[in-house]
Amino acid sequence: MMLRSISIVILMITLALCCCTPRIAPAPPPPPPPLVTAPLVPQQPRPHWQELTLNGVLSWRGVYGDLLGKPKETVLERFGPPNSDDGQGQLEWGEGEKTGNRSVTVFVIGKNVHAIKVFAREDERLDPIEAIKNATLFTFQSGTFQDAASNYFIAETKDGRNSIQFYIGTDDVRFHSMIFTDKH
Repeated sequence: MMLRSISIVILMITLALCCCTPRIAPAPPPPPPPLVTAPLVPQQPRPHWQELTLNGVLSWRGVYGDLLGKPKETVLERFGPPNSDDGQGQLEWGEGEKTGNRSVTVFVIGKNVHAIKVFAREDERLDPIEAIKNATLFTFQSGTFQDAASNYFIAETKDGRNSIQFYIGTDDVRFHSMIFTDKH
């Protein structure tokens, strides 16, 4: 009987411990993983862009514009033989030391230089907003090239002597070239 009494006491203690002791709450579930915002495909590193200023680009006229109105021979003396000559007055030079490491196209009418187109380097950028912020200095044009596949935006100084040309892509506007003419 005593054994039975001890068994009942042990049972009562066990029940008391199980029912009366506070239970430890289960651990909260782990937080959800963060949303993946990075692309799954690794991106190519962006090249380092050289940001140009509007005044800097307009100052190219001082480097190349002195050839305007000069004979074709003067251009050949400065830049050397062209990479391309269409025989109708359009001469082209690739990037080189003599051209200031820029591609240059010279347009000759008669015997004299009428216009010079200086191309931006691949790593150079000019924000078109810079031209728009100075809208009082420019007239603006836009359109589609003859190939009907690409568009352009041009900011031309009010005197018509300097034109900044941008190409409009599907998701960006890129500075393309600067054109200087001998308009008076």
